[in-house]
Amino acid sequence: LEMLAWPDAREAHALRMSVVTRFSAVALNLLVLVIGLPFFLDRIPGELFGRALRCAAIVLPVYFTAAGLLLVPMPGLGPVLAGVLPVLLVLPLAAASLGGLRT
Repeated sequence: LEMLAWPDAREAHALRMSVVTRFSAVALNLLVLVIGLPFFLDRIPGELFGRALRCAAIVLPVYFTAAGLLLVPMPGLGPVLAGVLPVLLVLPLAAASLGGLRT
């Protein structure tokens, strides 16, 4: 963040995007974990391999898409919004995943 205060900071947009992306990556990892947990937290015992395959079929495309959005520059969006956008897209999926959990 100190580099942003330099008078010759030419890459201020990239620096801000980098700072926001680091925190967004942590939040994205936690949300993907929340999406995958209900596949294994079930009251009824069953085959673990089948649950792991269903979990991977859902979680891997979501994670790779969101991580790809973190890496792609998005012109026209501010650095904060571009860094937080993947988290905002995955957040409803995580909420729906936890909402369907039977306790």
